[in-house]
Amino acid sequence: MDLIGVRREEKGTVLVLALVMLVVLAAMAVGAMTTSIQEQRMSMNSLDQNMAFQAAETALRVGEDYLQGFAGTTPPVGTASCAAPCVATPYTTGLPWGTPQADQVTTGGGASFANAVIPPQVIIEDQGLFITGISTMAVGGGYGGSKPPQSRFYHVTAFGSGMTTNSQSMVQSVYAIRAN
Repeated sequence: MDLIGVRREEKGTVLVLALVMLVVLAAMAVGAMTTSIQEQRMSMNSLDQNMAFQAAETALRVGEDYLQGFAGTTPPVGTASCAAPCVATPYTTGLPWGTPQADQVTTGGGASFANAVIPPQVIIEDQGLFITGISTMAVGGGYGGSKPPQSRFYHVTAFGSGMTTNSQSMVQSVYAIRAN
């Protein structure tokens, strides 16, 4: 049978099927791209939060190291002439972050925090002198004429930020120095 003069009717199903496949592949590519962008954002946020925590932790260690240098003595209370970090009396209305004060230090603690939006800061507050070791007191006998053991307590608060202002971290510790 010779088909030269007979016209075949083509329906175009292959073309429609190819276009549907192309649309499905494009949707999969857009989904993969969106997922990749979200994962990158999550990774950057995690890095930013980690940097803020590390900056705050470094500033906290700088404050504790400062206090450790005064074992057995009382560190100077913050004054205008005090070289930071200095010790402050306890705050009653919150910590004044971002305002330059004698009891605030901007420090990197030897680490590089050049990308931080706000440099790490530390505030050291003198909480006062307290009797420690009460469990060693003899029943009815007191301390036998000697002074009870006392320690001066300091509240060390440190602040750090990441590469954006969205990521900030604050860490605190209580540091005691034996007074007698």
